[in-house]
Amino acid sequence: MNETFIYVKQSPNGLFYLGKTERNPYNYMGSGTIWKKHIKKYNFTKKDIKTFILHKTNDKDDLIRMGEYYSKLFNIIENKNWANLRIENGDGGDTSMSPNYKKPPIMSGEKSWMKTDRAKKLFSDMFKGDNNPAKRPEVREKIRQKAIGRKASIETKQKLSESRIGENNSFYGKKHKDVVKSIMKDKAKGRYTIDWFVSKFGEADGKLKYEEQRKNNVLKFNKGKANLLKALTKEYTCPHCNKVGKGSNMKRYHFNNCKFLKND
Repeated sequence: MNETFIYVKQSPNGLFYLGKTERNPYNYMGSGTIWKKHIKKYNFTKKDIKTFILHKTNDKDDLIRMGEYYSKLFNIIENKNWANLRIENGDGGDTSMSPNYKKPPIMSGEKSWMKTDRAKKLFSDMFKGDNNPAKRPEVREKIRQKAIGRKASIETKQKLSESRIGENNSFYGKKHKDVVKSIMKDKAKGRYTIDWFVSKFGEADGKLKYEEQRKNNVLKFNKGKANLLKALTKEYTCPHCNKVGKGSNMKRYHFNNCKFLKND
């Protein structure tokens, strides 16, 4: 067995952690679940952490004996000032080495607990309604800020386009049931009205968003109207007789019916 240290780490917030390592204990930050989350949360570095060496050994039995001794001495499991979840017995936190260890169902060949009805209902309730983090205003705003300026590559756009065409579309050849159509219609009633915005975002923000939506709709309508007018008034030249005319009439009545084309 390599030379192993039993150490105690202390964070600037006063949290302690008992562990063991074969590395340099002053450089090693520790690997406990709660301890690592604590370090990450407050962005501590090894310069911020105090390290105390309690024991050094090359004997496995000695490591286990001293690890259990210090675990009981400091009462690391029940004392809230310690980040340990288990006693330090030299197994490096590997629960499979514990005498009471039992293989998870998915590893023992049994039906995975994650696929049971109880588990499905539990996870469904955890993320249903207001419990869903994606529905919280602060989370939605954080996601929105990250998405600002983000653009998909040409290859990504092409793949997305191809995945939605014809048989590649997951809904290809399917139809919504009448019950589903009715639900969709009910949900769409009153959508984007001022009452809808107020109920979703509150009185002040709702009215503000409603006005923004209304202005955007007017701008889109005017832009579409201008593009249509431009297309209708654009002049085209017939490649057969060189006659010049406006787009709508030339495309509809002249191009394929040009007398020079028929004479050819």
